[in-house]
Parts: sequence; structure tokens; C-alpha cells
Amino acid sequence: AGLPSTSQLQTAGNFQLRALRTFFQLIGDTAFVALTQYDNGVRLARDFTEARNRDALQDGINALQVPLGTGSSLYDAIDDALRRLATQGNRRKAVLLFSGSPNNFDTAPRDLNALIQRVQTSGASFFT
Repeated sequence: AGLPSTSQLQTAGNFQLRALRTFFQLIGDTAFVALTQYDNGVRLARDFTEARNRDALQDGINALQVPLGTGSSLYDAIDDALRRLATQGNRRKAVLLFSGSPNNFDTAPRDLNALIQRVQTSGASFFT
């Protein structure tokens, strides 16, 4: 099993974007949503915006880079989401979209136990 081809990555990325558009159609208008792309890095596509502002969310979706880059910065994704969700009151949820590539551990060693503890005490829900 080798690396996926560019066309396979593009197909997977397009599927993720369609799923994301459907998700935004289903959430309530009073939800606040931020779009951040996590693959071989962390890129903010749209800061927290009320879901009723569909044009702004569509702009955020359009700003996502497809296909996603190589790797999955899962630790960085969770760490970034926790920091950003801390400002969002009681209803805190994160939906994380990944390339499906192996986790990217090229950066400094991480304390996974501390990250798990932060998730458990944050009150936030995570979905992938």
C-alpha cells in the first residue's frame, strides 16, 4: 500500500467538503462555528461565526485547501480547538476533518496524558 494519488486525495477532499456543507445545513442558526484546517499544519479558514451567516461559512469552506496536505496534526488540532473553544461559553463542540494520513509527530514531544486531561475537563465535545 503506497501513498494515495492526487486524484484520490482530491476525491476524498471533495467528499469532506460536501459533508461539511451538509453539516452546516443541519445545525441551528444560533450555533457559532469556526473552520480550521488541520493536516500538516493548522490554518484558520473562518473564525467563530453565527451559523445563520451562511455566506460567511461558505467563504470559510471555500478557503479550505483541497486536497488536504499530508499528515494529520491531531495533537495540534485538539490543542488549538481547546484554546479557541475556551472563549465560547457552555455549548462547545469541535468537528475535526483530517486527511486520513498518518499522524504528524514531526514537532516537539507532546504530553498526550496532559492533553487528554485538558479534553476531559474542558466540557467540549469532539467529533471526527
